[in-house]
Amino acid sequence: MANYFRSGRWFSVILQLFPDGTCGLAIDGEPVARSSGSLNLSVPFKVRFEGNSVGAPMLIGPLEVWTGSRNDVDWSNIGVDQ
Repeated sequence: MANYFRSGRWFSVILQLFPDGTCGLAIDGEPVARSSGSLNLSVPFKVRFEGNSVGAPMLIGPLEVWTGSRNDVDWSNIGVDQ
């Protein structure tokens, strides 16, 4: 996976917060991880982008924020903490 991110190509990231408080990560529509721990869903959430490279640009394309679960990723194929 590391070489994929170092390639310099654009990729789509989906971060899904599930009703049970767990979080899923998908890259280009393919689920790659789901957390075992859960978040407190009774508080508001904010979207924040950060990087750790001094002087390097971090390019972010279009951003969509939704409420509810989207159906464009099949999360049934990913286990917890994979």
